[in-house]
Amino acid sequence: MKAIKPTKAEVGAMFESGLNCSQCVLGQFADELGYDIEELHRIAHSFGGGMFRGDTCGTVVGALLAIGMAYGGSCDEQCDEAVHEKVHAFIDAFTKRFGSIYCRELLGYDFSVPGERDKAFAAGATIERCPDFVRGALEILEEITEN
Repeated sequence: MKAIKPTKAEVGAMFESGLNCSQCVLGQFADELGYDIEELHRIAHSFGGGMFRGDTCGTVVGALLAIGMAYGGSCDEQCDEAVHEKVHAFIDAFTKRFGSIYCRELLGYDFSVPGERDKAFAAGATIERCPDFVRGALEILEEITEN
């Protein structure tokens, strides 16, 4: 899978336009997957900020959605194994690179606690760190899907 790899500034601009991390990742595959980018943004909307609770990072979910859309579906056991392999490879590589797949651990803010999301935004944590997660997710996806 070949994604357009936006610069950190370009990802920051996506965030400033209202997109979340999951939308930024999945949206990069619109052309390759044959979907309208707005449709992919709607699909990924609920996963930003660790599902708005600091759970699994939206970049991870966006990447896993892309894997499923590219390789999944009603398929045989061999296809299912390929998807599982890519999902595990992605999670392992993302964890190795960033230390966790959980938003609250990556940012140091627990969005499930009232006010923490606002604190993260006020401190600039999301605009400073999240573009690196998005770019890293896109790089990892490209690496694990080359074969």
